[in-house]
Amino acid sequence: MLHLCSYLKILDLGMNEITNISENSFQSLRQLDTLNIKNNCLKSVPNAVRKTQITKLDLSHNNINVLGCDDFSNMTRLRVLHLDNNPLVALQDCVFKDLVNLNELIFQNSSIELNGAFKKNTPNLKTLSLINNELTDLVHGGFRALNSLQYLSLKGNQLQQLKDGTFFGLSSLTHLDLESNKINEISNCTFVELKALKTLNLRRNCIQYASVEPYSESTIC
Repeated sequence: MLHLCSYLKILDLGMNEITNISENSFQSLRQLDTLNIKNNCLKSVPNAVRKTQITKLDLSHNNINVLGCDDFSNMTRLRVLHLDNNPLVALQDCVFKDLVNLNELIFQNSSIELNGAFKKNTPNLKTLSLINNELTDLVHGGFRALNSLQYLSLKGNQLQQLKDGTFFGLSSLTHLDLESNKINEISNCTFVELKALKTLNLRRNCIQYASVEPYSESTIC
């Protein structure tokens, strides 16, 4: 259908009823830059996307419930990825391994476990949205590979405690949104790694105690 559209740069297939995309569907689209497949019925990431050189991919509002280690393999040019509103329950630590130039990842309204997905991948990520994912716990150093990250939203989850070291490695973070969780206590070392932080949103939590003692080199964290 598209084999003669060799100059196509933007392809919008959103809001259809697509359940499957053949492996070579986009192979002739050498200049394709943006691919929108949101609001369809896909149950997995189509193999066809790996044969493109796109920089923007929208797979939101589908029925994708599993992400495999090779789903985004060789997609080193990808900069923007939207996966929100899919019935995903867990990530593998290898799922983003080839997305070395990814700048923006929108991953919200699912029910996931992070499983170390951000401990060693996506070093150039600047925006990460994990809104409404029913997250209950964040492990020490779970974001440690994201030293370029500037915006992180964890709004609308089920977080109760923020352990020391939760935000280890986020040296470039300027905006952190923790609104609408169940956080009840903040220690003196919770945000010690966030040297560049400018905006912190803690609205609509259950905070009863927050240490406001000034941090010093003698503080033990």
